[in-house]
Amino acid sequence: MNDYLKAFEQYLRTKHTQSEHTRIAYIKDVSEMMSYFQLMKIDIMNLSEDMMMRYVTSLRERKLENSSIARKVSSIKHFYQYAMRMKWIQYNPCSRIKIKQKRQNIVTTLTFEQINDCLNSCDSSLVGQRDRCLFHLFYACGLRLSEVATLKIDSFDFASNLVRVIGKGDKERIVPFYDAFKEELIDYIKEVRPTWSKQNHHVLFVNQRGQPLSMRSIQHIIEKIGEQAKLPFQLHPHILRHTFATHLLEHGADLLTVSRLLGHEHLSTTQIYTHVSLEYLKTQYHDYFPKVK
Repeated sequence: MNDYLKAFEQYLRTKHTQSEHTRIAYIKDVSEMMSYFQLMKIDIMNLSEDMMMRYVTSLRERKLENSSIARKVSSIKHFYQYAMRMKWIQYNPCSRIKIKQKRQNIVTTLTFEQINDCLNSCDSSLVGQRDRCLFHLFYACGLRLSEVATLKIDSFDFASNLVRVIGKGDKERIVPFYDAFKEELIDYIKEVRPTWSKQNHHVLFVNQRGQPLSMRSIQHIIEKIGEQAKLPFQLHPHILRHTFATHLLEHGADLLTVSRLLGHEHLSTTQIYTHVSLEYLKTQYHDYFPKVK
């Protein structure tokens, strides 16, 4: 059993780009599952869906939150996907197991101070300049991860400070950006990117071999910046998108404008951010409304 776990851990280290924290969580979750079935003298490479559901039930009996159970099931699914790739098994016993989670109405966002901490955590090396520009783009324009990964140099109109974005369903939208970001972007395009990229493609963000950054690589870069800035939570690109929308609303932008900038098809999708902005307004009210002494 330990051999399976060691092989999976080595696979995660060599083939995946998750953070060390995520890898440790995967191994811990799979190890717990293995121990459970070992006590029952059941071969983990010969499990049925019913057996796996029995394990999920045991997690519920421990009074774990659905979010924690969902994470554990996700880790185990990854393990069995790897087992299938290695031809240890022919069927993933977790493939049809889904854990319903309560919808979270409160979104995680960064403060202006945390944004600056993240920007300042990037050093002046070529990699540091690229990573800072990448982070800044997410915050300045509120783009999706997939949109940033496919963005091309000619998508930008530097004269008008606008970027043309191809979003979900190949729908095009125009998003403005401010001068401080433009200066960083121009420096990256002129000084950093040509050092690495000798190829003919026009994808904006590349690695040191000149190849376009994958979405997984971009996620890893953003996570690393959050760690360097010592944020109290794991940073993901969608958090920067949330922050973009929230900061706009907190400073007077209307919901329709924010919805269009985000590329939402329906205004109701954007309303997830109104709760955060109302909390901000309440704070402002209590801080500045004259109190009767």
